[in-house]
Amino acid sequence: MTSASLTVRKYQIRSEVTNRLPESVERNIEILSPSSRTGGRHDSDKHLPEKRGKSLLAAGSARRVPPVIHVRAYYVPSWFTSLGVWKKRRLIEGKGMPSTHNWRFITLTIDPKIWTDPLSGYLHGSDHMRRFLYACRQSGLWKAACKWCWKMEFQQNEYTHWHLLVSRFSRFSHDQLAKLTELWGMGRVNVKRVNEKDFSYNFKYAFKPVILDSQTGEDDEFERCAPDWFLDYESKKTVRVVAEDGSVDHLEKPHTFSRARFWQTSRGFHTKKAKPASKPKAAQTCLLPRTPRQVIRRHARTVQVFSRRSSGQYMKAQTVCLDIPVDRFWGLAGFDIAHGGGVGLGMFSFVIPHYRITSNTQEKWLLTPLIQSNRLNLRHAQHLQSMGQTLRAC
Repeated sequence: MTSASLTVRKYQIRSEVTNRLPESVERNIEILSPSSRTGGRHDSDKHLPEKRGKSLLAAGSARRVPPVIHVRAYYVPSWFTSLGVWKKRRLIEGKGMPSTHNWRFITLTIDPKIWTDPLSGYLHGSDHMRRFLYACRQSGLWKAACKWCWKMEFQQNEYTHWHLLVSRFSRFSHDQLAKLTELWGMGRVNVKRVNEKDFSYNFKYAFKPVILDSQTGEDDEFERCAPDWFLDYESKKTVRVVAEDGSVDHLEKPHTFSRARFWQTSRGFHTKKAKPASKPKAAQTCLLPRTPRQVIRRHARTVQVFSRRSSGQYMKAQTVCLDIPVDRFWGLAGFDIAHGGGVGLGMFSFVIPHYRITSNTQEKWLLTPLIQSNRLNLRHAQHLQSMGQTLRAC
């Protein structure tokens, strides 16, 4: 029995140890390994049982998977976090914004004297908005072909209000303003004319998040722009279900504000041609909806993991939610980089050992095929860092 075959057996049996050895040692093992050149078992392994031989081959193939993976921060497009709102606004602007010069900017508020509870005022106002827009068109306040959009916000008194933009260019008369207030019927209505310069500022200001900080997972430190009744709302709503035989039934399902509507536009509002709609996903009715507070915590702990070729080219990606606060996770990544076990590629973008991910998330099954397909090792990452290259997401 040769010394080379002994080296191969030791490496294959203890793959969980040798996978963490420096790459120079791994290359030497691959050179000495006769099975790596022949692509099969060595002659000295014929006395091994077939089942054990297959497990050794599987361990030998696992050694080619680099022990590091590319991880970077990921900000989910949402209305809840500062960076999530920024991504939402970029997506909306990417669809093409029409010129709003001389449009009417209408602010719809809720009167606390009429609605003493902010929650009931919001529930009625969000449901009333559709009927209000229809009634305005029917009353001739603007034409049916007019474009419109609205954005919902929270006030300091915990009440909500809506900003409505309508492509009406003429002024409202005194009677029309009175009719507009009557149709709204929930509080004060304010109307202004839009000029392009003011709208650019007001449009960005209107996109305020529910919270102002998305770098930590503890929302007690957030400067909240939304009240607690919105963040922790849990209730049930009745839905109408039509069976295959045509019978109609009414069922109760849990309801939260995690999918509350903050922004809505009319048909044809955006100027760019819309992409063809993809096939809708099946509704996951078995999952209980999360409250906005729970969604915020989950978004704050979400990172993106990439599978790349040795050249750094993108292959696939997966977003996972960590079990630990994200600032602690980046601290562990910084520890790996300081001790030579990782490479920094940018702001919150690191190549670190993949056990940092798989030991800190319940979604390990999502990462298994991604880690197995990854070919970016520590030496390749160091070369990309020295070249100053930025790894793209796709």
